[in-house]
Amino acid sequence: PRSTPKPSSAASDVYKRQLQDLWSQTSDLRAQGVSAEDAVSRIDLTQHESNYGDRVRNVDPRAVVRIYERLQIHHPM
Repeated sequence: PRSTPKPSSAASDVYKRQLQDLWSQTSDLRAQGVSAEDAVSRIDLTQHESNYGDRVRNVDPRAVVRIYERLQIHHPM
């Protein structure tokens, strides 16, 4: 069976930094009492634009809601 090639370590590191930035900003906004809906428009991932293009300008609201849900489980407010 064919397997898909693993991404390079550098590509994995870039992706990991982008996800860490998303989680960090989302967590900070939640701690400030910002709703998930409002957080979507306030999260700024443009520093990752050189790697991911315009897609970073539109954070997926489903991802933000899911992060809020996970944070609520582990750090209830």
